[in-house]
Parts: sequence; structure tokens; C-alpha cells
Amino acid sequence: MTLTTAQHNIDTLSRKSVLTPEEEFVYTESYRFIIKTTHDPKAMLYLGGYYYEEKNFGLAKKYYEMAAKAGDMDAIECLGYIYYYGRVGNPDYEKAYYYYSKAAEAGNLEAATKIADMYHNGYFVAKDEAEYAKRIEALYLKIQSTQNLGDPYPEITGRYAAIKAANGDTKTAIALYRSAREFLAQRIHYNPFWGNLSIMQTLLKGLYALTPFDPKSMDVFDLYEVGKAPHEVHFRSLGKSYQISFAMNEGHVIVKFLNKAYPSVEDFMRKALLGGEMLVTERDQLYYWEVA
Repeated sequence: MTLTTAQHNIDTLSRKSVLTPEEEFVYTESYRFIIKTTHDPKAMLYLGGYYYEEKNFGLAKKYYEMAAKAGDMDAIECLGYIYYYGRVGNPDYEKAYYYYSKAAEAGNLEAATKIADMYHNGYFVAKDEAEYAKRIEALYLKIQSTQNLGDPYPEITGRYAAIKAANGDTKTAIALYRSAREFLAQRIHYNPFWGNLSIMQTLLKGLYALTPFDPKSMDVFDLYEVGKAPHEVHFRSLGKSYQISFAMNEGHVIVKFLNKAYPSVEDFMRKALLGGEMLVTERDQLYYWEVA
């Protein structure tokens, strides 16, 4: 293998929504070759990110630590997530605070958001709702005009919307939730990471707690709301008709689509494919939604 071949493998396979086991081997080995040859911290970070997406948190931590040791601030933020959520054991909020603070001091807005969360939850620091609200508002003012889909606009704006709703400003909260939803939908088109889908589910929960769901304006992400109860949903894509069935099974909703069954709505949203592509990435190709 050469550096040119390794980078070509990565560029080619990165465009695929789902990798076969053989493709996964080529993808990860290409990154390992680049790391061994160049010691590039970004290659370490991206390989760690791949393993995080695959929920192989032990290997994710290994490569994040390598990148952090090389001074990569994004990797330092990622280590905060490893410890905050206890990905390799029990949560360690002291270590999470350390890594988040270090990244936030370097201007990382996601890390700054998680520091605010720690005041909200009382993790390692004393619970302080006023401090939480102050920090989230300041972050929202910093990021409100961004057009970079990688920026944490939905994460910050969703929190700010919840604060506005709690303070009785429902109209502003609804507008903020809708703005965050649209931004995140565009991000998911390029990056259907399960963490992004979890954020979308949280945004919709907050939105529909304030305003009724309207089937006439639904898109693929509203399946989180529709899937709370048994329904049949019909839609069209590229001239063909499709059906999604939500049914109860021992108190749980199961989903059926294209002769496959999924044990939950969350599993369906993360795994359902249409024409070889993840359903959630094809929002603009799905239309004429009907809920029966």
C-alpha cells in the first residue's frame, strides 16, 4: 500500500452509507497505514471517530488518546464524551470536565456546550440553572449565523429553545426548534451518525410538546413521532410507492419496511435502507407522505 492508495481507499469508501466487512477492513487498514507512515493526528482522530460511530468505544478511545497526545483539540473534546457517557466503564465526570474545559478554552463550542450541561445536571460542579442558561445563551449568540453543518448549531439551539419554553416564550421556542431541525436534517444528509439521529429525536420531542404534529407537512424524521403508536405510513420516492408499518408487540412498537422488521423506531431510523442508501439521508427524495 502507498499513501496515495490509502487516501484513495478512504475517499472512495467514505462516500458509502454502509460498508461490507471487506470494505471496513480496507477502510480501517488504510487509516492505520497513514497513521503509521505520517503520524498525522487527524487520521488518528478520524479513525477514532469511525470506531465511535461503530460503538467500538475501546478502539475509539485508543485513537482519540493518540490524537490528543499529538495536540489535536477535537480529540481532546472527544475524550470528554468518552468519560462523560462512560463509554469504557462508569462515567467519570471529573475527567470529562478536564477534557471539555481544555477543549473549550481552545474555542471548541461543543465542549463548551457540555460544560454548560454539567452545570445543568450538577455533574462534578454544583448544579446551577442560571449559569447553565447564561452559558447556552452566550453560545447561541456566537453560533446563530453559522452555515457550517459541522458546527453544533442544533445542539445549542435546541437547548436554547428548551430554556425559552421553560420561561414561557413558546413562540420563540418553536421557531428555534424548527430552525435546529432543518439545520440538522441537512447535516444528516451527509452524516447519518447515530448521535445526530438521537439529537433529532430530542428536538422533535421538544417541538411537539409545544405544537401539534401536522401530517400534511411531515418528512422522514417525523417517523419518530408517528412511530409512538401503531400506524401505517405511505410515501413515494422516484415514482415508486412504499409502506412503513408500525405495530405493537408485547408493549413495544416494531417497524416493518421492505420485508424487514426492526425492533424499535430508533433501530429502524438508524438502519433502514432504500436503494442501498440510508433512508434518513434521502429526505429530499421522499414525498407524498400519508399517515393511516
